[in-house]
Amino acid sequence: MLINRALPTTPPSTTDKSKFKGEITWVKLEEPKYWQITLDNVSAGSYSSGKTNGIVDSGTSLITGPSLEIQKIAASVGAQANLLGQYTIDCSKLSTLPNLDFTINGKAWSVPGKDLVIQSGGT
Repeated sequence: MLINRALPTTPPSTTDKSKFKGEITWVKLEEPKYWQITLDNVSAGSYSSGKTNGIVDSGTSLITGPSLEIQKIAASVGAQANLLGQYTIDCSKLSTLPNLDFTINGKAWSVPGKDLVIQSGGT
């Protein structure tokens, strides 16, 4: 994610295209204080959220959300809760994990299932 830290009067056309590949997709912030946006849908396995809100946080490697919704996503992919409130899954299942898809303004953004897991301790 590239954030243009220029003054608000700087138009998006001044973005330095040498800093990224592809196209930028602009999304309206519903709550700028928290970088909150509207998501058309979040899906993984048999789970589908429907329209919801999300917060974009490029400063973390974790994905979180409302507890009940995270529980539903975890159940749909066979993950188990641990004592720390995180979820674990057998690493032998990595190749069969479904993608986690975020649909924003009608465009799907997909995180491959294998990239959703932090492998540690061989488990």
